[in-house]
Amino acid sequence: ALAERDRERIEKDRLQIELNRERIEKDRFQSDNERALAERDRERIEKDRLQIELNRERIEKDRLQSDNERALAERDRERIEKERFKQERDQQKRRADKTQSEAIRLTVEVQRLSQSIQSVPPSLNPNMLIGIIPDKEYAYQQGPKIIHTDKWGSSTVAFNPIISSGIVRFGGFFEDPNYFPIFSISI
Repeated sequence: ALAERDRERIEKDRLQIELNRERIEKDRFQSDNERALAERDRERIEKDRLQIELNRERIEKDRLQSDNERALAERDRERIEKERFKQERDQQKRRADKTQSEAIRLTVEVQRLSQSIQSVPPSLNPNMLIGIIPDKEYAYQQGPKIIHTDKWGSSTVAFNPIISSGIVRFGGFFEDPNYFPIFSISI
């Protein structure tokens, strides 16, 4: 009976040890499983962190590219503006050069004409320039002066000088007693 009890106790202890071993194995397996889950969670967190970092780098790259494109557009705009200013400056310089050459040409022309006028003999005696007035009721001549007498009508005066050569000077005075004088001349 003692031996039977010892055998039962040994069997009981062996079963308890086996049960403890299975519990330890189960705890170790659960611990390994929890460690694997924790590692998987850590890897997922790291993957998410890397994705966020990648997105941040992509956004930064896009921002830098946008800034670069904006800078290039600004540089092109400034270059175009500079070219436009250069063209305007060149055009103003050409106009100034043309104006200056025209002024020089006109100055030379005025000097030449002044010399020509100075070389022309004095004009004919004004008493010799007698106007041809068809209707003396509306206008008459008194020396170099033509006097219009009709307040509302028009009058015609013509001259027929004899020009043989050179430049002819023509001068005279016109007097109109109207409040609103009207005068026209044709040569």
